[in-house]
Amino acid sequence: MNETTRSGENTLKETLVEDFGRYIESEDKLSPLAARILAHLIIDNHKGITFEELVDLLKASKSSVFTNLNILLHKGRITYYTLAGDRKKYYTVSPDDMINRMNEHIKSCENKLTLCRQIIAYKKSVKQPGDRQFLQKQLNYLESFIQYLEQHKNLCIQHKEDIIHLKTLKR
Repeated sequence: MNETTRSGENTLKETLVEDFGRYIESEDKLSPLAARILAHLIIDNHKGITFEELVDLLKASKSSVFTNLNILLHKGRITYYTLAGDRKKYYTVSPDDMINRMNEHIKSCENKLTLCRQIIAYKKSVKQPGDRQFLQKQLNYLESFIQYLEQHKNLCIQHKEDIIHLKTLKR
């Protein structure tokens, strides 16, 4: 591979890490640096990335990288391993990260479903002055949203089961 090709791949990878990092930051409510660490581990993780490699890749201070690694470790998003005779830690994405994420999505759907059903029950039980047609539109919307949430929840459950199945095949 020539230098131009390698440079183009690095630029593409850096752009992808930045874009994916911004997505993770927004979606998972992580700091920008924690999100970029996770993006690097997901995009460029073959055998693990050392602390020193992350400092170099992210061009961030050692203390900032250390702090954000600890946040990700504490949240269970990443893990590390060591090699005999080597004092370095090799960071990787937690093997259960996707399963945990699916559990969070399923729980979120269940909470939204409960709230929607409570709102419907309330609206049906309370005599409110106003337009009955408008009330019926609200109820129809909530029922439609419940159907969507049920489908989404079922897809999440199926996806989680698929991930668990794939994990058992790897072993």
